[in-house]
Amino acid sequence: MQVNRWDPELDDAAGASAVSTRAVWHKMLDVTKDSVVLRHVVRARLADAEDEPVLRVRVLRSGIAIEALSNHEVHVVLGGRLQRVGSEVKLPPPKAGNEAYLHFGPLDRPHRMAALRLWDGT
Repeated sequence: MQVNRWDPELDDAAGASAVSTRAVWHKMLDVTKDSVVLRHVVRARLADAEDEPVLRVRVLRSGIAIEALSNHEVHVVLGGRLQRVGSEVKLPPPKAGNEAYLHFGPLDRPHRMAALRLWDGT
């Protein structure tokens, strides 16, 4: 999972990329245990602010389960379809060229976005 900044105004600009070129956070998800994404990953915060869980990601045999753990706005984009994550959303395995994208925050304002990609270590 790789998290970058995303700006909707740049998405509409000719020749500009809405996604930052440098990741703000990345993590290899472990298939043997759940991964919890904390608030500092999805939104900048003060160093002494609470860092509560925002999202749980579980790798399943059939794909990936994404569960919202707070009221933070999260959307998933897969195959061109956009869906707001309410409680839990199950996705097929993200294959090369068909990644799942998670948008953290309102879609009409700059926010962070994560890409879920399948990595095969064989």
